[in-house]
Amino acid sequence: MLSQAGEQFCLIGGLAVQRWGEPRVTRDVDLTLLYPFSQEAAAADLLFSAFKPRIAGARDFALRNPVLLLWAGDGIGIDVALGSLPFEARCVRWASVWEIAPGVVLRICSTEDLLVLKAFAGQPRAALVGEAIGYQGGFVYDASKPDGTHKKLLDTSRLVALGWQPRIGLHEGVTSTYRDFLACGAAA
Repeated sequence: MLSQAGEQFCLIGGLAVQRWGEPRVTRDVDLTLLYPFSQEAAAADLLFSAFKPRIAGARDFALRNPVLLLWAGDGIGIDVALGSLPFEARCVRWASVWEIAPGVVLRICSTEDLLVLKAFAGQPRAALVGEAIGYQGGFVYDASKPDGTHKKLLDTSRLVALGWQPRIGLHEGVTSTYRDFLACGAAA
């Protein structure tokens, strides 16, 4: 729907994590949709014409918080962050396509942007990302605001039963990704 409307967007969250190496099952879709400041109402109207709101007063919530909380027709939650900042524009510009299944192509954010998005979304592993990049400050979370997937459904037991094991630990992976970003991506 967004592609047909010519909108600029990319998927973030669970689908991006799945693409970049952590096998998981996700029951929601998180994306960033580029929209200029003060145009949030147009974005909300466009999306509410195709999807049902997940909360009462969803349009007012979206205008106050630039996040739309939607339901797809099959009951899958969709969290849409309305992006207006230069970082968000770069995130969408750097996104790449991924064929998740034959004929199903998704536009996914880069690994570097995924790490930054997770850190600033208040995810539990944000401190790990902060440590890897040398951040000395703290993280403050507002638990009263919606944040990502309501229920994480990660279960790697079937993959482990088939012999799969991660080759790189989380801390090493985050640190290595950040070093690579500094070496290759920071100048872009």
